[in-house]
Amino acid sequence: MPASASCATCNKLGSSHLKISLESLSKSAAEDCDVCSILSKGLSYFHDRLEDGDYLEFVIDSSLFVYVQDKKGKTLIMIEFYTLDEGCLEYFSNDIRLKIGPARAISRDSSNNECIKLARHWLDGCLNKHELCNRESTPHLPSRVIDVGSQEKKPHLYISHGEQAEYAALSHSWGGKVPLETTISTIEDRKEALHFNDLSKTFRDAVEVTRQLGIPYLWIDSLCILQDSREDWDSEAAKMCDVYNNATVTISADSALNTSEGLFPASKRRALGNTVYEIPGLTAHGQPTIYIRERSGDPFHIQSNVHSNTPPEESKLVSRGWVLQEELLSPRMLHFNTEELSWVCSTYSRCECRLRPAQPIPSTFRVAIESVPKSPEMTSMLFRSWTNIVEMFTRRELTRITDRLPALSGIAARVERHAGDEYFCGLWFHDLSFQLLWYSDKTSPSEPITRLASSYAPSWSWASISGPISYYSRTPGNGISANAYGSKPGSKLPLLVPLGCWTVGTSTNKYGAVDVGFIRFFARILPMVFLPDTETWLPLIPVSDFKHENLKINLDVPSELPTTWTEENAMDYALILVGTWQPMSMSIVQMQTLCLLVRRMDLDNEEDLKTLRSAVSHPAIEIGEESFVRVGIVRGCGSEKAWEESVPLAVGNLL
Repeated sequence: MPASASCATCNKLGSSHLKISLESLSKSAAEDCDVCSILSKGLSYFHDRLEDGDYLEFVIDSSLFVYVQDKKGKTLIMIEFYTLDEGCLEYFSNDIRLKIGPARAISRDSSNNECIKLARHWLDGCLNKHELCNRESTPHLPSRVIDVGSQEKKPHLYISHGEQAEYAALSHSWGGKVPLETTISTIEDRKEALHFNDLSKTFRDAVEVTRQLGIPYLWIDSLCILQDSREDWDSEAAKMCDVYNNATVTISADSALNTSEGLFPASKRRALGNTVYEIPGLTAHGQPTIYIRERSGDPFHIQSNVHSNTPPEESKLVSRGWVLQEELLSPRMLHFNTEELSWVCSTYSRCECRLRPAQPIPSTFRVAIESVPKSPEMTSMLFRSWTNIVEMFTRRELTRITDRLPALSGIAARVERHAGDEYFCGLWFHDLSFQLLWYSDKTSPSEPITRLASSYAPSWSWASISGPISYYSRTPGNGISANAYGSKPGSKLPLLVPLGCWTVGTSTNKYGAVDVGFIRFFARILPMVFLPDTETWLPLIPVSDFKHENLKINLDVPSELPTTWTEENAMDYALILVGTWQPMSMSIVQMQTLCLLVRRMDLDNEEDLKTLRSAVSHPAIEIGEESFVRVGIVRGCGSEKAWEESVPLAVGNLL
């Protein structure tokens, strides 16, 4: 078949999207179609993976992506054909061209000049051309930063005076090892010079990258916060929103388990994920070489910006609790992954292997704070985002469980500035009647759930227990319809009305732990009896359609319930009606109520007495009102109508 002739099988790749059979490609290649021959040669490198293949789907996006699919349409392997030339490979004459465009080769070493040059290109393009990423002015420096110095001048800790300057931040994992730190006794030495040891290789690499990016300062947590000062930790943790959101770029050590492994992954690890083949014979015609490589991550998927022959390694940072706010707040992130360099900003998601950028996952938190207008819609969106963030965060790891609140300080500060709402131990006041409806998610194996001390977080806060947290959906018709209220006609009032919320704490971080916190509320309160021998719950006020067998109880900490019956502990419980649960697939009204399971506070209990003494000193507490601590959450407590007919409204306190 002449080179310029048309081909019914491949159409000379004249379409940006094409689907053909593997059999027809082989037949056309044998009949001398140049394009089919090239494609067949490229696929031959993966012949052992094509045995169950039936169809080929072609997608042209600069380079050419070939999806090998079985008869059911399942993709067996994805193969990329590309050149290293800046233009398309024009292999045919006239108006017919083989549409295989350029891509990048992956460097064996992400510390080399080409990688750093690419990173600088991405950074400069974002700073100068991305309107969505723009900010009004140069940011103010954090309290302390590292002056990265130069080849002649050693890096050192710099105490800022509120001046404006560009700086980078480092996102990394301590990984159980103690890196180079700044303490009360070493701060003066750090101001003279920083001498990086073997445990701080990541820091040394980050300083060098920052220097090569043309940025004068770098923020690293262990060096810029006094590690032996609780007061300094609390003060600086409250500023995390500004530290990361104002950083010019955050450098992410994704491939390092700890600070001794460095920023740059080993060349062998990088090479294993980037095997490349060549189609021989084309260069003899004066044409660029065509390269072929398998791709595991789908380049057209919004969440896939790391690609290689094999499934990319999961970042060592995605499991770390502190890193979540670094990911969400940083306007630009430069990722040093095992497989390739990648980039995320508000405008683009980029990777080392592709020339064409992709769209990033949208994030309200990433953009400059002054560019997000305040509105009721934005506040509502932030509240919805917050509960999603809590769910993600509580599934990550923390070295110290007492970081459960401080590690979200930056995001809490960001929400507070936009929503103008008050923050109380992980919950927002104007969304309180929904945000109280969290539950301990025990669906995945984990460590035993424990309750933190009452002097850390009150029982109504998700931060008062360990382990993953989930929320009921707030979508009407498929969630908590009673809590999806608004100003529209017919919208329901909340079934629990918060009258006020107060916290008392000594920390300088207002987003951190508290000594005591309580909510004064107005709701229907149903006294309950618990019989440990039969694990039965009985209401002390008859509710017409209440049945014990309908109860779906989720205890915050299972070990908190008594195992033996006494008259005192049996009558110490109550249900507080908070909302209704009405999934689309359920129409049983007896299952619709959603309640907090609470325990009355006991003056004979030393912990309760201590908490009550702290709370009673607050003028908002009324003597004589009942006070409770949360034990869990329950649905299936009868119908809302039955509660309205039988259970009186009352004012109470939740501590």
